[in-house]
Amino acid sequence: MLLLIPLTGLSARDRQTPSITVAGSGIVEVSPDTAFLRVGISETAETTREAMAQTEEGIRSILEAASALGISEDRIRTGRLNIFPEYRWKEGESILIGQKASQTLEIELNQLKTRPELLSGLLEKLGGINGIEISDLRFDTSDKEPWFEKARERAFQNALQKAQQLADLSGRTLRAPLSITENSRSGLPPAPMMMRAADSNGMPVPPSDVTITVDLTIVFEMK
Repeated sequence: MLLLIPLTGLSARDRQTPSITVAGSGIVEVSPDTAFLRVGISETAETTREAMAQTEEGIRSILEAASALGISEDRIRTGRLNIFPEYRWKEGESILIGQKASQTLEIELNQLKTRPELLSGLLEKLGGINGIEISDLRFDTSDKEPWFEKARERAFQNALQKAQQLADLSGRTLRAPLSITENSRSGLPPAPMMMRAADSNGMPVPPSDVTITVDLTIVFEMK
């Protein structure tokens, strides 16, 4: 998010006013309360109808596993659905071996604070379903604004400290900001997870902190 805050209208006189431009950064690490997990299943059969039926059966098993842990359906979103012919190369020739159907779901776990065992419990249940893949595990926090405010305050103080030092070194007096430009972001890269669910049985998954970052570029007037 890029935000430009003009604190004063810059007249011709203002543009000639001595000024200094500094950058400040503020970072806050937040314990996550939400996790997102992508679960996919694919099946190959002789016909499209059979491949779709087997895939739908696997999707039902995933939904039942989630429901058994109290995860509501409104926290589960349907992702991609792909159907295509499956070929195999043999002696330089492409041979059709059947039709492949695949579908993905994204499951949101928004109770990590009150139910920290929920993620590992879901992975354990998914481990009993054949033919599925788990990928793109990522963590987040539901209410970011208070943490952005804290990071913004740190960024401003960081910039102010730099500007004050430079003003002192140059024998000038620091005055009010003329403009502030903000660039803020949050999140972390997805956890490196790509595995068959059968490999995840009993696997501990410690949550990673969410990083809230605010970068400010401030133009201070000097006297």
